[in-house]
Amino acid sequence: MADETTTPEQTETKPKRRAPRKPADPITAFLDEVRKELANVGDVKLDDSRRRRHDNRAAAWATEYAKTGAHDALILSLAFELLSCFPQERRHAAVQLAAAALKVAEASK
Repeated sequence: MADETTTPEQTETKPKRRAPRKPADPITAFLDEVRKELANVGDVKLDDSRRRRHDNRAAAWATEYAKTGAHDALILSLAFELLSCFPQERRHAAVQLAAAALKVAEASK
């Protein structure tokens, strides 16, 4: 038999509420999306024979960016810079390109 000294309110347990999830900051959310897209990117093969042409294009787009300040010129300049640099410089160039892409992504919200 049930103990008559306990009331139904005492036997019922309140469901525990979870703390609300903190929204991810914009950079974390962007990087999560980039990680998902990386699965669709194949192997990266850079042809050294095209380095000089890419370097000329990078310089031209850098000049355009200096004149206009347009973000598309900056992105193109950094992309061609990445393609024109030596292997030991590629990581730094990739970081610069990613930073510019993040800036554009944040501005396009």
